[in-house]
Amino acid sequence: MVKAGLLSKFARAYLGWSLLFAILATVEASRDAVIFPGMAPTILRDGEVRAVLLSEHPILLSVYFVVCVPFVWRTVRSPILRWAFCVVLVSGILSTGSRGALVLVAVLAAVNLVSHLRRARQGARMTNVLVLGLSIGVALGIVTLVAGVEPFEGASITSSDPTVASVQYRGVLYAEVAQSLKQMPFGWGVGGLPEGQIIVSSPFGPKDLALTVDSEIVLLAFDFGAAGVAAYLATMLWLVLGRGFRSPVSGAAIVAMSAGLYVAIHAWTGLPTLALFLVGATASAPTVTADRSLASGALSR
Repeated sequence: MVKAGLLSKFARAYLGWSLLFAILATVEASRDAVIFPGMAPTILRDGEVRAVLLSEHPILLSVYFVVCVPFVWRTVRSPILRWAFCVVLVSGILSTGSRGALVLVAVLAAVNLVSHLRRARQGARMTNVLVLGLSIGVALGIVTLVAGVEPFEGASITSSDPTVASVQYRGVLYAEVAQSLKQMPFGWGVGGLPEGQIIVSSPFGPKDLALTVDSEIVLLAFDFGAAGVAAYLATMLWLVLGRGFRSPVSGAAIVAMSAGLYVAIHAWTGLPTLALFLVGATASAPTVTADRSLASGALSR
């Protein structure tokens, strides 16, 4: 697709389908009933239906929507359409009930603001500070991991509120990464963490961490050990520091991979395919070429 110059067509198609499904997700959540009964699981939060449509899970559907945001900002020339499309996508994300996707949208908004300031020759220093901060954060994470320090030491599930318990559960997951790497530095294998190996108590009953891993980093640590974690961090560093958001494809790739902080990407079917495609397209084309290719097919009406 890169060699044939078809990235602009891909961006148009992805944007069109995302807008359509974001509208359908909003309708599904507002009517409090699934549009495609029997095609996907019905998932509730506080008694209300979370939009899922034809995807595997509401969280995955929200990732598909937020991945589209870099395409909107880089390919839609009309400011009115750009904001309208973003509103539709955010509405779809809200319908899925995903907090992680909303955080990614906020980060994208901040990055876009910094980008505008930099083009105005006011934000170069701010951009450098953000990049430096990210690099230091990743470096500290690697050092603490190697040193065996547990940054989430003492993490546990104590709240009976599902929303709070979900956040605490992810803290427990990350707390177990260092211990897992100590015990199995090369991972447990492609079969993953064996059931019954790590049991965590909670107000909802005992939780087996092998059954639900809501983090790509944790899942890579369980499956492939330190090599898996290093591969993920190396990919993120290459995307953020090397390609950044200058190209809509690399921006979308960064978003898809960043979702791995709260989604186990390779545990699903559609999401890893999309993430690998975006990373591959980013690696296959120079940033300038990708920018020109998409700019030439930008949506202006």
